[in-house]
Amino acid sequence: MSMVKADTTIDHTPGFTLKVDPIDLSMFRTSYLALVTFIIICFQGNAKQVAALPFKFNKRGILFLRAVFGAASYASMVYSMTYLPVSLSTIFINTIPFWTAILGVIFLREKIPCFEVCCIFGSFAGIIVLALSKEGAGVGGADMRSLLIGIFFALTCAWTYSVVIIFIRKLRDLHPTLIIFFFALIASMIYAGFVFYDFFTMSDSEKAILEENGCNVNHPRFFCYDLWQYLMILGLSTSNVASQ
Repeated sequence: MSMVKADTTIDHTPGFTLKVDPIDLSMFRTSYLALVTFIIICFQGNAKQVAALPFKFNKRGILFLRAVFGAASYASMVYSMTYLPVSLSTIFINTIPFWTAILGVIFLREKIPCFEVCCIFGSFAGIIVLALSKEGAGVGGADMRSLLIGIFFALTCAWTYSVVIIFIRKLRDLHPTLIIFFFALIASMIYAGFVFYDFFTMSDSEKAILEENGCNVNHPRFFCYDLWQYLMILGLSTSNVASQ
């Protein structure tokens, strides 16, 4: 189970801690977003349009890809912050304008003057220099492997979100609330697949930890009550992070 981590206490007695998995956090974020945007859509009177959209909208493929890339972008952002300090992760994520400009030229045929091209590459180089500065990033003594993994996720977040921006531009004839709703709905389903796969493949030690804390994983009612306990505990453990 991604949320359970074996640990030892200060006096070296066995124990456990709750560890929030980035995919779990992403699923809760998009699930809440889907619920809120659906309520807004109902108040706007667009519920019938939502039901017909997947069948009648001629850009439903773009709408689906926008959700997939959006899900990848948000999960990558959360993963990057588990490997990097927030300051360093944010620096790399802020390369979004660089990737967006490149994709805009390729897919939208936008024209960019040479001076602006130089400025774009100059700003990107400045971001890299700032990120590699130990004083600026505050990563002195950090593990190099963790840094490289975190940088990979941060840059993945940046360029996938740039793809999302291109897709949103192509969906400009659709109401923004509908775009957000379908992103949240599809993304939460994608995340849920990973979450429940992790749930069904938990190890014996993780099962033992849950059973010690009142969850009978072998009882049929587990999915009616104990699974709800699991999700509730996970939600409470992510509340402070989600509020950011």
